[in-house]
Amino acid sequence: MTVDSSTLSGWFKDRYEDSGIDLVPETSEIAQSIPFRAGTMKLGNEYVFNVRVRRSQGITFGGTSATAFALNAVRSGQTDDGRQAAYQMVMREQIAYGVISRAQSSVEAFGNAFDEIVRDVTNSFGFYREMQLLYGGSSIGTITAGGLGAVTSANIVITEASWAAGLWSQMEGAAVDVYSAPGGTQRNTTQAVVIGAVNFDNRTIAITGAAADLNAIQANDVIIPFGADGNWANGFDVLVPSSSTQVHGINPATYGLWQGNTISAGSAALTFAKINSAASRIASRAGMGKLVCRVSPLTWGDLNDDVAALRRYAAAVKSGADLGTQSIKFYSQTGELEIRPHPMVKAGEAFLTMDSYFKRIGSADISFRLPGVEGQQPRFFKELDDVAALEMRAWSDQALVVRKRSCHAKINNIVNSLAV
Repeated sequence: MTVDSSTLSGWFKDRYEDSGIDLVPETSEIAQSIPFRAGTMKLGNEYVFNVRVRRSQGITFGGTSATAFALNAVRSGQTDDGRQAAYQMVMREQIAYGVISRAQSSVEAFGNAFDEIVRDVTNSFGFYREMQLLYGGSSIGTITAGGLGAVTSANIVITEASWAAGLWSQMEGAAVDVYSAPGGTQRNTTQAVVIGAVNFDNRTIAITGAAADLNAIQANDVIIPFGADGNWANGFDVLVPSSSTQVHGINPATYGLWQGNTISAGSAALTFAKINSAASRIASRAGMGKLVCRVSPLTWGDLNDDVAALRRYAAAVKSGADLGTQSIKFYSQTGELEIRPHPMVKAGEAFLTMDSYFKRIGSADISFRLPGVEGQQPRFFKELDDVAALEMRAWSDQALVVRKRSCHAKINNIVNSLAV
């Protein structure tokens, strides 16, 4: 058979869509916990939703009098419109003619090679989606020191608090930017900084780039995926903590209920008592509901050591702990609280969330085709003009929406017993 972009699209459909091969990315814990809602865009290019920011306060206390009494003035509750646009991401990969040519004689050989390419694109895209859900609008690491000099290659060290081994293990070969802060001064104004080898024993990352760019890097600068600053959707690190930043167009300085929560672990290890304290803050401001606490694997180790103390609680089921291989469940003031280790969460922080108050909105989750496109080549296969290859693309158009900020918390200043 003759293989071109059209027949490759048909082959892709038969092998992956009609045969039911699992293309769910490996790094998708948050994405699976907060399902994508397709077709949620409203009012042009934005998702618009109503938020109750103040309760009705027009109460009158009548006492014991049996006579008619005057009513206090109406003090109406307040709602505001939240708005959120979706953000696009595109993942590109090339398929060499040499790989494609194997289909002429052996569909099985081609299938095996193509499976690996599709699986890698899917998992890589899922990794960046999960990164955005966690740290979109923020950064993925903080540099301990500058003074690299006018060199084209150097080593940088990531601070212990901002280190996430499961994130950096997947970043070798990636392009990044360096900023003074998210939305601040960009240090690499010439070209991308490229990640090389990662040393997990001492949090050291080899980088290459233009000499002027590396020379401009300073202590406490932050790392952001290449071209992402201002172009990726806000994740937990922006939506969850208490801050003065407007979220979805609603000002938290005007409405106290539109503030998140930030709790310090006191520059010490995280314990169940501290998580319970954070849950108390949420219960006081937002009420009941299941909480999920996502922690670094290093923090998970400390919490496993602390579980024996939790078991000294009363014997009733709803005051005990269920210790599993992937999560720990116990019962707090808000109800069930589940602690999950997440390899991409930074070592110095944790996120306590009611996932039911989040939505992933937009026109498409990770997809190998444009929604609604009819024709020969809807699956992003394109023959390249100057390279002996076809290009395959995956695409997404989505954002994370928080409908109630007071029922989430970020715990910071965690110092784990096991150093990294």
